Amino acid sequence: MGMDKLWESKQKLDQINHPHIMAAEETALGGSFEDRHKRITIYLEREVYDRLQSLRVRGYSQTRIVNAALKLFWEELGKEA
Repeated sequence: MGMDKLWESKQKLDQINHPHIMAAEETALGGSFEDRHKRITIYLEREVYDRLQSLRVRGYSQTRIVNAALKLFWEELGKEA
């Protein structure tokens, strides 16, 4: 557990120390995070939630994970048609 906290702290410090990275990413993607996203509430199965949180504490974005999973789901769904 201690290593997870260290990793999380490192990620936060990296964001503070490199704000230009986020600004460049926002410019390349066409607007701010808020302009490109819509917030919703979802309910996850506990096992899915626990696994998602274990990735989050290692620095992975929950938003990116869920978006990627849904895109893969829709891609697979399209192959069935």
